[in-house]
Amino acid sequence: MSFKLAIVLVVACTLAACDGVARISDLATASENADFVFRGNVTDEQGRPMKGVLLTQKLRSIVRNTNEQRLRRVDGKYEVKERGRELRLTFSREGFHDLNCVFRSDLPGFVKTNYGVWEIQHEFPIVMVQRNRRASTLEYARINIDCSDYPRTQAVVLQRLADKYVFPVIDADVAKINSLPPGCLYVTFDEALENLSLNVSGMGGENGLVRIVPKLGYPPLQVSDVAPEGHYLQRLTFDQKRLGRLRDAEAIAIPDVAEYFFFRAGKHYGKGTFAWGEGGQVEFQLWIQTVSNDRNVCSHN
Repeated sequence: MSFKLAIVLVVACTLAACDGVARISDLATASENADFVFRGNVTDEQGRPMKGVLLTQKLRSIVRNTNEQRLRRVDGKYEVKERGRELRLTFSREGFHDLNCVFRSDLPGFVKTNYGVWEIQHEFPIVMVQRNRRASTLEYARINIDCSDYPRTQAVVLQRLADKYVFPVIDADVAKINSLPPGCLYVTFDEALENLSLNVSGMGGENGLVRIVPKLGYPPLQVSDVAPEGHYLQRLTFDQKRLGRLRDAEAIAIPDVAEYFFFRAGKHYGKGTFAWGEGGQVEFQLWIQTVSNDRNVCSHN
């Protein structure tokens, strides 16, 4: 009798222990999920409500080990209430650019979009940008420069050959920056290494740089299709700590944490981004007009 009772007690205690471990594991896993609660207006660039927008919703959840996808129509407004590890939203409508959004449980307060990484709250407006709104001919380039041995650095030359631009990368020294040819983009830092500046060499008058300040919900390059005709500067200064804080907000580096700007080189306008990468690398993406009769239109379709 006592032998049988001992066996029953051992089995019962073992099952209880296993059950306790399972519950602790469930709690730990659940902590990797988050509540995704967002709402906002869906409009065009003029703020008019957009009807007939398709919202594709993909949810990944750890606890349930699911990967759900739903498609629905939204008219002027949307609301999302989900819980999981990652939520992907795609807003689409024929004739307009898609807007892709990724929300992650380990990155609260931020959303990664196909236009960059934005800080958000529960109110998150969606702006649909029409394709081919304005006509201009832009040439595109993606260039990396190395600033890891600062003050020795590199610069991008905006060089026009015949009817096109080329973008050679040359070595530069901040102490001898005046020796750079006109039309070079390069990066400098302040003494405390807290602020980063984007500079352009030897381009006086109306040539230079103008910062594009993104507005939440508005794709910065797509809506910035008309460059200012004046007020260009030789230097734009940005908060290096902010870029680092955004990039370090998750274990895996966030791509596309970029700053945006217009530039003017002679009779040609352009726009671009630059992002501070790992290992002292700076990545530029540049779009520049190839014909001057586009005036100051820099469409990005």
